[in-house]
Amino acid sequence: MKYSLGMPYSIASIPYSLIQLATYSSRIMNPCKKRPLSAALQLILAAIMRPCKKRPLPAALLLVTVAYSFQQITNVASPNFNRSLRNDTVPYDLSCPFAEEAFIGIGPSPEGASRYSMESGAQSFITKALEANALKDSKIIFVGDSNTRQVFSSFSCIARTAGFWKDDNSYALPSVRQSFYEGRVMLKEGYGELFFLPTAGRIQDYGWQGYLKDVKIGENVKIGPIHGKEDWLESCRERQPFTVDTYTYDAPNERIDYSAVDDRFETVALGKNDVVFFNAGLHQGFREENMAHLTELLDCMEDARNKVEDPGWPQLLYFRTNQQHFHGPEGRWNITFPSESCKSTVDGTLNPFTKADKAAYTGRLPLVGFELDLDGLGELHIGKDGNDCSHWTMPGVPDAYSKEIAMALLGPVLAVE
Repeated sequence: MKYSLGMPYSIASIPYSLIQLATYSSRIMNPCKKRPLSAALQLILAAIMRPCKKRPLPAALLLVTVAYSFQQITNVASPNFNRSLRNDTVPYDLSCPFAEEAFIGIGPSPEGASRYSMESGAQSFITKALEANALKDSKIIFVGDSNTRQVFSSFSCIARTAGFWKDDNSYALPSVRQSFYEGRVMLKEGYGELFFLPTAGRIQDYGWQGYLKDVKIGENVKIGPIHGKEDWLESCRERQPFTVDTYTYDAPNERIDYSAVDDRFETVALGKNDVVFFNAGLHQGFREENMAHLTELLDCMEDARNKVEDPGWPQLLYFRTNQQHFHGPEGRWNITFPSESCKSTVDGTLNPFTKADKAAYTGRLPLVGFELDLDGLGELHIGKDGNDCSHWTMPGVPDAYSKEIAMALLGPVLAVE
């Protein structure tokens, strides 16, 4: 799936039917309710109802009606259309607690990145996904490295702009060096929660530990996520429900070492309506072990389900590994290939990480985001003199990733039971 910069939205991406357009017509075309629907829209409605008449529509009138219908459906399907977001606004900015200064508007082409974000359709799809989630009150958990953190940031900030947060203080953000290694958002009552928990269930690790200097305060600070007492592999073997240990909403917005007796932490139970998106990350020396641990967990869960011993575990999905645009082979970072900028285009079919993802999890987990075509988007990375061709300018590509998350949430595999 490719969102070309400045190109019209594909008819294949139109999410609303003509009947749905008519349903929302009073809001789209006549929000003030002070004047009648336009004559052209009346033609659309006439075309819908015409089969009940005995006389066919004149060919010319039918042609005009169909042309106008297509234009209006395309407008509604446009990424700029959203019942909760104005068409002329960016999806989020630094007023969102989870928006990071290192990424917002940073890079060689922030305008191109913003345009890509709007064309992706993320805003309207996330709105629809969260509206559907109101029926389930699901917990949506993102498990992965800093690229996954960008996706969580995008998803949670768009949800905030669209008015889905319970309030402006309904979040937990243990901030470290102007970034975060855990995150949690309480949505409106009944709409569930969002979590960024990179080490949930002790399945994955990324080498985030020790101390790094915070240049803003001039001191070394401890980094990394907490490691709670939950162990999903052990829970699976014992056929017990999964849980996560995380910060409470009353905890201060700073990193704290985990303790089971510290009331700034709590254990959250997960159930069959909750959803976990995994990605093994890109950290050398950890990625392969992360994939092995997840495979071991899947083997255990499959065995339990074959024996009808699943106590109600959450639904697991696998999100694609990020596309890099370094000048090394297949776009990967390589110290022998220095450059002052990111490579503009790579061949994504050669991406060894997505190849490994598919080989490991096709047929075992729903795969999310693998249809995205990110080959020619090198200029949308933050760059920094060619040193970071992995993270993206925001708003930008992470919003297209968020759209893929939203589409998965709307998919039949996650239908309400």
